[in-house]
Amino acid sequence: MKKIKVKEIVATNIIELFENELVSKALKKITSNRIHNIVVVNSDNSRSILSTTDILKNILKEGWKNAKISSLFRRPLKTISEETSIVQAAISMEEGDEILGELDGSQKLYGVVTHRDISEATEILKWQDEYSEELTAISVNSIIKRNSAITADFQENLYDKLPELNASPTDCLIALKEQKPCGIITKRDIIRLLDSDKNLDVKIEEHMSSPLFTLEGKVSVSSALISMQNRHFRRAIVLDDNGLLAGLVSQKAIISIIYNHAAKRMWHFNENSN
Repeated sequence: MKKIKVKEIVATNIIELFENELVSKALKKITSNRIHNIVVVNSDNSRSILSTTDILKNILKEGWKNAKISSLFRRPLKTISEETSIVQAAISMEEGDEILGELDGSQKLYGVVTHRDISEATEILKWQDEYSEELTAISVNSIIKRNSAITADFQENLYDKLPELNASPTDCLIALKEQKPCGIITKRDIIRLLDSDKNLDVKIEEHMSSPLFTLEGKVSVSSALISMQNRHFRRAIVLDDNGLLAGLVSQKAIISIIYNHAAKRMWHFNENSN
């Protein structure tokens, strides 16, 4: 199978800000461009990543809106060559990575590629079809993140839950009504609310998104990925047989399974060829 290079997929446009600009400007860039990360040009001309999580960690501090980007924690921007295959790009993404900078032949940054860009690439879909029988046998239940979903009753105060949301590895808070999921609030939702000067000192139900994108745990990972890609969701809420929250599953987790199957197949093929 022909290997697809990073330069061949549709990558997310690069949004850059300088570190001496205000955090409030970063908020507007994130909301207006429907993104989760900003590329920051540092004073030494190196690049770093400012995420929604990095911003939310500071919103409880007085005067944060007038703070400069330089005052916030940022991760160095990991870069790859435009000639890198999407498989290697995905492997290069560590657990918390959602973005990679792309370098052209002159080693200049010309764009960024996100995990979603990679997940929607043609090669992934081909592999999914090639390993459909194996992937159909793997249920969502076997890979859900059972203990990492942050939950709260839909009538709890949103502002009081922000510290937990900030610390959430799954990037969202799930609202419950009679112990069943009824809404969701993501970190990006909070950024949007802050940019609109909405009051966060209210009940969760006033700002939660509903209806939810849910899956039954017995669904195969292959079917789950297709559903998420068709609806452009990064994650799905998994329900048990009683309609209660079982956990979360992300596109990234499913794609990792596909890569593992592909790597094993290639290893066996190369071994048998020698």
